[in-house]
Amino acid sequence: MRAKHIVGIGGAHVDWIAKMSIPNVAGASTPGVVDAGVGGCCLNSLRVLAQLSDVTKITMISARGADAAGEQVQAAIEEAEIEDQSAVFLDRTTPTYTAVLDADGDVQAAVADMSLYEDALPRHLNRREVRDALQHADMLVIDANLPAETIETITSAFRGIIVGLAISPAKANRLKPSAGNFDLVFMNHREKAALGDLHAAGFKDTVITEGTKDVLLSTDGNEYSIGVSQVPSVVDVTGAGDALAGATLAALVKVENCTLYDAVKFGVAAASKTIQTHGPIASLEWETLLAEVKQHDS
Repeated sequence: MRAKHIVGIGGAHVDWIAKMSIPNVAGASTPGVVDAGVGGCCLNSLRVLAQLSDVTKITMISARGADAAGEQVQAAIEEAEIEDQSAVFLDRTTPTYTAVLDADGDVQAAVADMSLYEDALPRHLNRREVRDALQHADMLVIDANLPAETIETITSAFRGIIVGLAISPAKANRLKPSAGNFDLVFMNHREKAALGDLHAAGFKDTVITEGTKDVLLSTDGNEYSIGVSQVPSVVDVTGAGDALAGATLAALVKVENCTLYDAVKFGVAAASKTIQTHGPIASLEWETLLAEVKQHDS
């Protein structure tokens, strides 16, 4: 799966992550630590892809406000050496994701304030420079932050490889009307439950995660599972699925004739690194992941 230009459309915002220091007591204040950083499912996946692959050009298309959070997002995109074709709205605030983690690093509750992606980003996609980027791209990575009708319009017109990111159980069904347009979709088990029978819906290749349990994948009509190695400690699960998606795509575009089964092994290794790191993006190196994959296979 060769690709010289990859375009991502979807989330690029600020994550607020609050992690408890002790076990939670319902209805009571709990000591902990709060961190803020740039995240977003689509952007996280592209940043991992940019670290690990040699793709000539990666473009991010999103929407943000003209505020301090928007400046953080812009800086993170530039730092990742990703072309930024996002819209900036002077009268709106940048979307945010706020999560509360327990002392073990697992998400207990999360709130996504992302209406900008639903009522403003679709308008931006009609601009000429955005249409030009899509016309010349080899691969489209699109997440379910966008409305279903927008996803269907974009994926129906795109002529390259199309990858979907299901985001959350509340938004996963936005991919369903376009199921047959996707070559590959990443989701977790809760999102899979929201989507129902993937084959009947028309989805082709799929990758399904469930925390520390085996990753399940369906490709070319066959079902497989890949074991997940235990880690010494879980710091923060935020971005683990995004890392898996980004590293899997990196392997598919970097390794000649790479199968999805083998590519997901790199995704699993990247996710393992990510949950041992504060924030949604770990510092990743291809050779390190390759060594871990070989060790896992031995």
